[in-house]
Amino acid sequence: MTDLTHPKHRVRALHHGHLLADSGSAVLARQAGQPDRYFFPREGVEMEVLVATGFSREFAGLGVARAYTLNRDASIVEHAAWSFEDPSAPEEYRGLITFDLDVIQIEEDEASDPLWDKEADKISDYIRHTDSGSGRSQEVPWAANRDIPSDLLGENDDEDEDAFTRGSPT
Repeated sequence: MTDLTHPKHRVRALHHGHLLADSGSAVLARQAGQPDRYFFPREGVEMEVLVATGFSREFAGLGVARAYTLNRDASIVEHAAWSFEDPSAPEEYRGLITFDLDVIQIEEDEASDPLWDKEADKISDYIRHTDSGSGRSQEVPWAANRDIPSDLLGENDDEDEDAFTRGSPT
């Protein structure tokens, strides 16, 4: 039996460091006795470097898949990718691309924690608006969160402001 999940993180397929697929919508298939296998939606796959062949093979519990040859950077790798295109294939896999794990490396982004990400954004925002030690803020200061009532302004405030803008001492 195959267990299907939709990971919440991005998954990438690489061949010698070159990106072949990148998706946040990959499907993870886990099957007893088999390596974990990711299936990528075609819109996340660099289909220009894959050429469909007439070769097909049966994957245990998944059905018949069509082979694709990888042609990239003067390198040809036969049967580097597979797709279940037959109408009898399980709907969850139909049209998705998976790769030969002997020649393609899979990278997974670490799953993020939304609560920590939100807190980290707050901390980062605070740091950007804090004095860096130079006497100046690192970024444009935040707008005042309070208005000073006009009745608290002193009588000479206008004169002091005029003197300041002219550059003369008060």
